[in-house]
Amino acid sequence: MSGNKQISNGGITRRIVRAASAQGINQVARILQLFLLVPVCLGAWGVAVYEDWILLNSVTAFLMLADLGFVQLTTVKLIDAWSRGERERFSREWALALGVFATLSAALISLLGLCWAKPGWTSLIPVRQLPQTELATTAVLLSLDNVLSILINLGLAAYRARGDLSRSYHFSSALVALQASGIAIPVFFGAGPAAAAMGCVIVTAAMMSVIGADLCRRYPDMAWKPIWPSVHELSRRVGQAVGYLASPVSTTIMMNGPALILAHSGAPEGALALFTASRSIAGAARQLPYQFAHPAGVELAGLLARGDHARLSQLYASTSRVLAIIVGMLSGFTVVAAPLVMMLWTRGNIAYESTLMLLLLGTTAICAPAQVAFAFLWYGGHPRPLTRALLCTTALAMALAVLLAPWFGARGVATGLGVGEIIGTAIYLSLLVDGLLDRKAGTGLLRNFGRTLASFSGSAAAGYLIYRLVEPRGWFGLVALGVVWALPAAAAAYWLLLSRERRARAIDAVVGGVTRATRARSSIKNARPADVG
Repeated sequence: MSGNKQISNGGITRRIVRAASAQGINQVARILQLFLLVPVCLGAWGVAVYEDWILLNSVTAFLMLADLGFVQLTTVKLIDAWSRGERERFSREWALALGVFATLSAALISLLGLCWAKPGWTSLIPVRQLPQTELATTAVLLSLDNVLSILINLGLAAYRARGDLSRSYHFSSALVALQASGIAIPVFFGAGPAAAAMGCVIVTAAMMSVIGADLCRRYPDMAWKPIWPSVHELSRRVGQAVGYLASPVSTTIMMNGPALILAHSGAPEGALALFTASRSIAGAARQLPYQFAHPAGVELAGLLARGDHARLSQLYASTSRVLAIIVGMLSGFTVVAAPLVMMLWTRGNIAYESTLMLLLLGTTAICAPAQVAFAFLWYGGHPRPLTRALLCTTALAMALAVLLAPWFGARGVATGLGVGEIIGTAIYLSLLVDGLLDRKAGTGLLRNFGRTLASFSGSAAAGYLIYRLVEPRGWFGLVALGVVWALPAAAAAYWLLLSRERRARAIDAVVGGVTRATRARSSIKNARPADVG
């Protein structure tokens, strides 16, 4: 029985690692896109115009919420129909989705045309440099890119529903790379934000066409004739779809709200660029390990459905511990490497702020273990408490950021976001899942906090010591610093991730080996010469 259990646990681990790796590649592409575009745009436009570009991207990002949750609702319905072998229902759901999104896209594009023709609304956006005409054109093009992205997400939902998850991630990664090229190439040749936005729209439209053609070729059984829903059908589906909006709304506000707050708070020039760049560097410690939480949440939901509460609690504790240790260690190293990264990445255009970076990384490290709780509630069928947590987190974080921004600028915004996320995510979600799993409330939270603090402190201390030894100057020096740090960090992470029993066995093995070697040396030393000969 124990052998079967070990095999099953190993299978879960392998599935989590494979799925996390697929998502990780996509996140690497997004991080590389960001690290490429910042120096290109900053060097070509200067800080003021670059901040206008950031602000416009933050404003238009809210248009992604215009799908009203239909993409996620369609994904769920397609997965359910395909998993049950109900091909006719799958075709009908897909055709209905085509009808809904054709209508939605037509309405949004018409609205964007009106906004381009009447640019007076742009006076509401507190930009520093862009004139009204270029501002309106850039905003409309970025909005159009988001509308096309909604349609691409619908296509990716079809891949995921038919079990082709890796292909959906490959297309998503390719889109990220092409969008980076579509922006960087015009900027490299001296173009402004409007041309960069146009380049992004062109490559996004091309990728949408490629995905549509690939779906037709790969799945010839899929229907492409849209079904136009009745008013009753549409209103019913809107009611269902809105339930999936809580997470996208919270994420969009948390990601793009700070830019709007800083722009409207009278922050000096450079504050928005500083906050965005610092948050991007800190986000590198967040994104890759966080992908581990989603496949873990799927496995936890499966164990919950099967009623295997013992293994459910065990897997939840172990995956939370993994994130606490790994994100803590990455955050500690980021504290050491961030000043040099900021200088090299922005070419000295943005001055590094240590307090701001520490606030952002501290929030990332403390909230990391709770991402497993988030994924478990998301996939385990507990949307209401998760919605409450997201609303609480977003409302508290934004209120504190608005309150503190006029006094403390970027550091005030980071403090507000950190307090809201720690209370609404790290504490509330952890305690909520403890209750669902009949665990002692707060025990896992305190243990993970201790692990995070130890990992963060140890990693930062080792990083500072190695930094003194390596003394990196450029990108190659930064890579050398990372490689030298990774060797002891990997060994320490491996040791910390071992269970208590395995640590005890490892210690016994080492002690036993040392004892045997000592006894052997003693016997040789004390032996008579004749015996030795």
